[in-house]
Amino acid sequence: MIKKTLLMVTLSLLMILPVLPEAQGTEYRSDIASALLRKRLERSSPARILCAGRVICSTRILPKFYASRDYKLAWSSEETLLPQASALMKFIREVEKEALSPLDYHLDLLEYLQSEMAKAKAKAEKPVAPLRVDFDLLMTDAFLLCGSHIISGRVDPEKIHEDWFARRRYEDLSSVLQVALDMNSVEETLRSLVPKNPGYERLKKALFDYRRMAAGEPWPVLPKGEILRKDNQAEEIITLRKRLLLTGDLAPSPDTGNDLFDDALEEAVKKFQGRHGLEPGGAVGRETRRMLNTPIEKRIRQIELNLERWRWLPAELGSRHVLVNIAGFGLEVVENNKVITTMKVVVGKNYQRTPVFSGKMTYVEINPYWNVPASIATEELLPKIQKNVGYLKKEQMKVLRDTDTKRPEFVNPGEVNWHELSEDNFPYRLRQEPGPKNPLGRIKFMFPNRYGVYLHDTSEPALFERTRREFSHGCIRIEKPLEFAEYVLRDDPEWTRENIQAAMALKKTRVVMLPEPIDVHILYWTAWVDEDGIVQFRDDIYDRDKDLMRALQKGTLTP
Repeated sequence: MIKKTLLMVTLSLLMILPVLPEAQGTEYRSDIASALLRKRLERSSPARILCAGRVICSTRILPKFYASRDYKLAWSSEETLLPQASALMKFIREVEKEALSPLDYHLDLLEYLQSEMAKAKAKAEKPVAPLRVDFDLLMTDAFLLCGSHIISGRVDPEKIHEDWFARRRYEDLSSVLQVALDMNSVEETLRSLVPKNPGYERLKKALFDYRRMAAGEPWPVLPKGEILRKDNQAEEIITLRKRLLLTGDLAPSPDTGNDLFDDALEEAVKKFQGRHGLEPGGAVGRETRRMLNTPIEKRIRQIELNLERWRWLPAELGSRHVLVNIAGFGLEVVENNKVITTMKVVVGKNYQRTPVFSGKMTYVEINPYWNVPASIATEELLPKIQKNVGYLKKEQMKVLRDTDTKRPEFVNPGEVNWHELSEDNFPYRLRQEPGPKNPLGRIKFMFPNRYGVYLHDTSEPALFERTRREFSHGCIRIEKPLEFAEYVLRDDPEWTRENIQAAMALKKTRVVMLPEPIDVHILYWTAWVDEDGIVQFRDDIYDRDKDLMRALQKGTLTP
């Protein structure tokens, strides 16, 4: 597909590019080319540099780069292209491995200009200065743009999602390029910028595997029908076998044409369901059919989008860190790139989304109060209180009025005219006492952030039995709070599992500082590969895949 696109673009370039002047006299000389390059950059608008009819993207960095080298061309000599030009073009041709497109880095135009230079060389002529300058500008822009996309992504997530804060990597790419040219290491330098996290590498391999599958036998479509389960016998079970064989959920065997739903097929269905976030019951119902019939092209897009999200992350996640995947409803504790424990989580509803950001956990609070957010107090609780003021006592809630002193003033609920209050007129705070009614449960884990989001226990553990778990107001409820508390406090000898349980039983609020801060990353992945090499897919619960697709289609991020 890329080759066909390149051919079409090249043909169009032949029609729109100006006819290049014949090489003659001293027009090829380095001082002529440098002077032309300088003139081109100085005459261009700071926000718009044209090169052979194409807009250069690296408008901020490119002039600085050439000024630092006194406008000497970087990629060619008077006679020919320098070896590093071939190295860069080789990397660009292979950049699809990173879910990037060679066409974003001028490969079509670069190959055309390269061919023109080769024609001049074949005629024993030296390439004219305008041709060399065009090629040089495009090559430098390709390096800077590609390097920028590799280290921080093609788009800025904060411009797509208001609740997404990214700690992206930064490099002075102008300096990086100059060092790479001096050391003859352009290709190696770009490869060194690629994320090193094992999760990125595993997902990149999945991209290769799924593209290979897409080039092979089409995925069969399972027709609509009744639920298929063990011991059923039907023609469509043969189709089910073929589908599960293609993705490796069912091991190859002589029973490919068997129309009986046997034990092996049931286990294969369970495996498929598990890695798609479905209840692994082993029967093929409506949701399992939907996942089975999802086109491979959509799965490839999911992988590509999540590789982009990997590039938004810092280079180091922390030798010891907590990773929450919102779309996967899961939490992992990671040490030295190894997952040491996992648990289920409950995340925000679609209209109260859990934000994406990174922070540092610094303390835990045992038997916490719940300071009810103003929006919840006025939109959800006020109508209940207006119906029955006894609701506050039943739910163990206190009413407070903020004062100028450090100690808040408690208010008697019976003395408040609740019917006069509204969302725009609510001068109180509601606070729920520690206890079985408190939605934060017995403990919360704090990593201060601008969203007011944290991890906590829950008073509704039954929700962890659901496969889709978007039920909170934005904070993250965790399945194993006691085990998690034991882990984050493990370096403090005072806080053994028994002592944590005893403190919880006292029902007294207590703040415990962590011996060392722990990195916490709240992320959103709809495709990833786990440590066992199993490719996982999840539904796009917040439509963030769709938002990212639209942003990528609009254009690339300029460095």
